[in-house]
Amino acid sequence: MIRKSTRFIIRLAGFILSAFLLVAVTLIVARGVALRGGPDLEWWHTGKINSEFHESNKPDIATLDQYLANEVLVFDELQELVKSKAPALEYQHLNRYRMGNDSYPDKSGHNLNRSSQKRPGSDCRRGLVIAWYDRFPIQPAPPCSDV
Repeated sequence: MIRKSTRFIIRLAGFILSAFLLVAVTLIVARGVALRGGPDLEWWHTGKINSEFHESNKPDIATLDQYLANEVLVFDELQELVKSKAPALEYQHLNRYRMGNDSYPDKSGHNLNRSSQKRPGSDCRRGLVIAWYDRFPIQPAPPCSDV
């Protein structure tokens, strides 16, 4: 008798666990499908920046200096896009496109969205150039003057 009741309890627990897992997986899948139909993208997701670097620009931009010059054009174009598309940003305190607020990239004096170079001091004995983009290979730095 105990054996039959134990078997029944194990089967019932397996059924309940299977039903719970089925409901949980169904809810997760349903939530994922619902999220795919989210809100429309904002203007900063869809804005077209003509100066942006693409694979097809590789022959025209072969050095780091050319890349940095192109980056200046990209940020200038982005600033014009912000001015033309975002007139209502004045009331949004934490919007990163509103000049002067706490999250505006240029407020601290060093915009981390832009490329930068760090040059060694005059007491340098050796140097190394590190490039984040594979188009600009790592090259030995020019020799530093001995102090």
